[in-house]
Amino acid sequence: MERKILSIAPSFNCSLKCEGCYLTSEVSREMRDATKDDYYWNRAMEEAVRSGFKEFAMTLNPFPGAIEHTVKLARMAKQHGFEVINVTATHHSFLDSDGDWISESRDLVDIANIITISVDDQRFDSWRDAFRTISDIDDELCETNFYTSGKTFNINLLWTPKVFEWFESPNDMDEDFDAILGWRNDEQGGITVQHLIYKPLSLYGSEEKFLERYNNVLQNAEYIKIGGNGKDQVGDVAFGNRLGIINAQDDTWWISTQWDLSGSVRRIPIHSMQQTSPNSRNSWTMAFLVVTLQNATAFNFECL
Repeated sequence: MERKILSIAPSFNCSLKCEGCYLTSEVSREMRDATKDDYYWNRAMEEAVRSGFKEFAMTLNPFPGAIEHTVKLARMAKQHGFEVINVTATHHSFLDSDGDWISESRDLVDIANIITISVDDQRFDSWRDAFRTISDIDDELCETNFYTSGKTFNINLLWTPKVFEWFESPNDMDEDFDAILGWRNDEQGGITVQHLIYKPLSLYGSEEKFLERYNNVLQNAEYIKIGGNGKDQVGDVAFGNRLGIINAQDDTWWISTQWDLSGSVRRIPIHSMQQTSPNSRNSWTMAFLVVTLQNATAFNFECL
């Protein structure tokens, strides 16, 4: 069955400057001027639901006013009939610099079905720092009855070279995974981990260096399942499909509008190892967008 996800990144604005981030790196004035407004997203949601899309995914960048805007778009998506709302953010959108919960984010927690935070060395100095933050967010979600409502707290763990060092260094990272995934295993909802890998693999120095470190985690971690475990941990789908670890069906796709925020739409196969693609559909106007969404199953574009 085809899985259709409308995925958007509604703003270039971000208080972070993470290396390599397409939302904040080399963004021109022309790109900012082309950013779509809420009227466009409202109509895009309406047409997407009409075309069979059931999941709505959105990135939330830490920036003044961003949480309120994300809540507005999430409510809009629910009103149009999306069944699942998935918001991906950094911990900065939930905890302030003192580690206290940001009150504006409570509305987002109420409306989202899946809250995802990104974990890597650009956001945390060490695994211990990441673990404490995950625990703090989990505690707050528990107090808001997030899990008893059947919702999911997902962790996007990006295996950068430094994150591989976290695992290779003497610490409790492997054992901590067992603890994290066991915190809510008796709840209706729960905690999941999505393991992510840089693409192309040359970003690790060489493919050989990457495979050596990947196989070390695969073979020696007791609780970290970097290739996925079919339950609460999912391996990088593109890489797993390449190795035969994950069987990504050819008809599993989603529509993404998140490249330039100007309405350029790509159909993305989740099993692609491609990093970029020149292929896109001009959906800068609503007329073009309607055609794009109605004919989504005919696209054959590569991964952004």
